[in-house]
Amino acid sequence: MLARKNPRGAAIYQHMWGSSEFSATGTLADFDQTHRLQDVHCPTLIVCGEHDEATPKTGARYAKRLPQGVFHEIPDASHAIWEEQPHRLKRVINQFIQRWD
Repeated sequence: MLARKNPRGAAIYQHMWGSSEFSATGTLADFDQTHRLQDVHCPTLIVCGEHDEATPKTGARYAKRLPQGVFHEIPDASHAIWEEQPHRLKRVINQFIQRWD
């Protein structure tokens, strides 16, 4: 997270989000704008690794709420898909771009 490189930014981030990257425990813990996903009218790709802490179930649920949402789960990957399955990720991104190009 870029804010972590700046001590002041890191403190603000920690206060608002909390200690976990995947579950808000700070002041944003009750901030939910999921209902507004229906207002995003551009093609949106959500990608999760099969073993991602930001679970594929959650990613699929968000993609269904987006009018032009597309979800893809990458097998044999966790959150660092770009390191663990770079060729699969590249294929998914290229297919998505071609679909909307």
